[in-house]
Amino acid sequence: MLSPDDSLRLSNLLRAAARDSAAPLPDPVHLRRLVDTVFWASLEREEGQPARFSICYAPIRPTKPHHTLTFAAPTPLTSNEIVKLSPAMRRGCNAMAAEANEDGDLQLWGIIPLPFDGLCVSAIDPGHIVVGYGGRNRLVCRSGRASFLRNDATDNLVLIVMQLTGQEASPTFENLLAAQSLQRIVDTMVRTGHGGTLLWIPAGTPWTTSAKSARYRLDPPNSDIGDALSAVATTRTPLPHAAHDHRTGTLRNELTATLAGTSPLLDAIGQLTSVDGATVLTEDMRLLAFGVMLRSADAEDDPDVEVIDVGSDGDDGCSPAVRTLKLSRLGGARHRSAAEFCMTHRQSLAFVASQDGTMTIFGWRDSRATLFAVRRAELESL
Repeated sequence: MLSPDDSLRLSNLLRAAARDSAAPLPDPVHLRRLVDTVFWASLEREEGQPARFSICYAPIRPTKPHHTLTFAAPTPLTSNEIVKLSPAMRRGCNAMAAEANEDGDLQLWGIIPLPFDGLCVSAIDPGHIVVGYGGRNRLVCRSGRASFLRNDATDNLVLIVMQLTGQEASPTFENLLAAQSLQRIVDTMVRTGHGGTLLWIPAGTPWTTSAKSARYRLDPPNSDIGDALSAVATTRTPLPHAAHDHRTGTLRNELTATLAGTSPLLDAIGQLTSVDGATVLTEDMRLLAFGVMLRSADAEDDPDVEVIDVGSDGDDGCSPAVRTLKLSRLGGARHRSAAEFCMTHRQSLAFVASQDGTMTIFGWRDSRATLFAVRRAELESL
């Protein structure tokens, strides 16, 4: 549940975001009621399964999106009604639609397709709530902690990682498509709840030198995803400022449509990370191996790491907070082996998911000759 202060802050944040959007917002009272109701519904179970769903604030209109289901009689927006409808929800595909009726009460009037550019409140897991608007996460509530994400590009995970590794901030459509595909894989990895490691490496990286064993090495590597993405992106030209606005507007819709056909493949790779050991994927989306046991150096060697916490503010109040910590403070053996892999293969990235659903990204920052870590990266998952 949101505190009064958090509720007011969320309302102000959304109003600021709405200046560049035509999507309607509920008033502050209805906003808090919607978020609180979603929270309580997320704690319920339907036929033994946790209630996972999304609710969009979408006042009913004469012209509706294709594939909209409109109820003959709207139902009150209550935890009980939400839980009953939750089995009909499929992540990333559809959501319940809510509005305020003439009496000022919130009601559910139907089911609409996703993506949706307006307000969307999602129950990811019990007590884990995400509030999105304009295609971006704005607030994440988890374990009683509310994390606010800014309206600018500094919370854009793709942009953060690109800047840290010294890459250009305006990628080609193909690179951006690969990054969004990677985000889908990582999202699935987090949701499995098993924990895991994904190594994203340039083609030709001698990754086996850092492996004690590779139980499930593929011969030949699986290139289904890479081939599918290349087929739709080979004629693309660089997109100015794409890293800033890829989650809104026409570009977002195009990326969503392009990825629709590969989503099952991406989810399958994310599921492979549940197997003990690391999964190895090239930048051009070729799957090389999974179940890879990485080497780890002497634990007495404890290097410094530049740590960026997603959702936190730096001293300037604009950029993410950055601090230096010892590697030993960031996690156990899984985190250490992934970090050491990036210290050896410095063009690689390592995505490490813990069983509690938190995500850390490791990489090497050439400009400062140091290891970096982006923590709480799961906040950027939609």
